[in-house]
Amino acid sequence: MLATIMSATPAIAGETENCNCVANGQRVALGKLFCIKTASGKQFLARCERVLNNTSWKRLQDGCPSAGNWSEEQQNPLL
Repeated sequence: MLATIMSATPAIAGETENCNCVANGQRVALGKLFCIKTASGKQFLARCERVLNNTSWKRLQDGCPSAGNWSEEQQNPLL
């Protein structure tokens, strides 16, 4: 019985590495920021996170920064 549990552990750990969020037809790795565009044309900045066993987007702000106003602080927002 113990051997079964030990052999299952690497598979579970490996699944975490392959988790991605999907938005606008693109896959985004956990922890990365992405500008999501809705069907109504609005945009918002979100981070790909894990909630229980599922990936989920955490909305960080309305609108998305442009290249001109993107700062180091915005790239790593505090929780």
